[in-house]
Parts: sequence; structure tokens; C-alpha cells
Amino acid sequence: LVFRKFLALDGAINQLLTGIGLGGLAQAWLSNTSLNIWIVSLVLVWQWVGYNLIIFYAGLQSIDNALLEASFIDGATLTRAIFKIVLPLMKPIILLCAMLNFIGGFRIYDMIWVMTRGGPVHSSEVLTTYMYYQSFQSNGPNDMGYASTVAILLTLIVLIFAVLRIRFVTER
Repeated sequence: LVFRKFLALDGAINQLLTGIGLGGLAQAWLSNTSLNIWIVSLVLVWQWVGYNLIIFYAGLQSIDNALLEASFIDGATLTRAIFKIVLPLMKPIILLCAMLNFIGGFRIYDMIWVMTRGGPVHSSEVLTTYMYYQSFQSNGPNDMGYASTVAILLTLIVLIFAVLRIRFVTER
């Protein structure tokens, strides 16, 4: 809701633009069909970046400093140490974050619904908002069967990627 207020026509973003002399750029950001999905994506990045940084920081803390010191004593450059030591040791952490973000990408219904309700003209609609729309909002009789099919498809996609993640981690 805070970002929705910031991005409104009379919101803080437009007031800031007007204050610095760029009032011509002021607009209803979430009503622009070509921008609203990008704006919502930026808000979601803002929401998730802290979580990912904590996971990456914990992964970096788990790397033994002796490995890096030994590589520098052996004459490795910083770039070589990053690509030959740090990144291979961080690979499980990177894959974990990628998988959590991928699965989390299917749980963005709440942010989309609060900010744009999938509109205008379905321009910010994602699979979960489409499923809700087909269940409860569509014109004519609500199509629960079709919405259930979309829900099963969503579940299968997440399940496939979760199994791939588990299989990839247990290969080692």
C-alpha cells in the first residue's frame, strides 16, 4: 500500500519530479499499461533483495579465509580467486536463491492485486491473478474448472522446479 501511495498521481514520486522541475514526467504510474508491470517488478525486487543479501552474506561468511589467503600467496589475482574459489563455493547458495526466487515469483499475487488488480486491461496480470480472475471475476458464469486447471498447472511447474533443485543438490 505504501508504494501504491508513492506511485499515485498525487504521490511522492510525482511531487518529487515536480519539485525538481521534471513535472512533465509526472503520471499515474500504475495506470500506464506499458510501465505498470515494470513498476510492480521493481517493488518486488525491493521486497526480496534484503532476504537474498542475507543469504549471500551467510554464504560468504562460510568460506574459509585460509583458502583465499593461500590463493593470494600462490599469486592468484582477485578476479581469479573470485572465479576459481568464491563462486564455486557459493554455487549452492546461488542456486538456492535462484530457486527460492523462482518459486516466490509464483507467489506475487498479493503485490499485484494490491497495487494494480492485474490491470489496466490485464497488462500486469500474472498466472495467479489470472487464476483468481477466472474463478471469481470473469464475465458470465465463473469458470471454476478452468481456474482449477490453471492452479494445477501452477502447482506442477513449481513441483518440477523443486524436484530439479533437490536432484541437483543431492547429486554432489
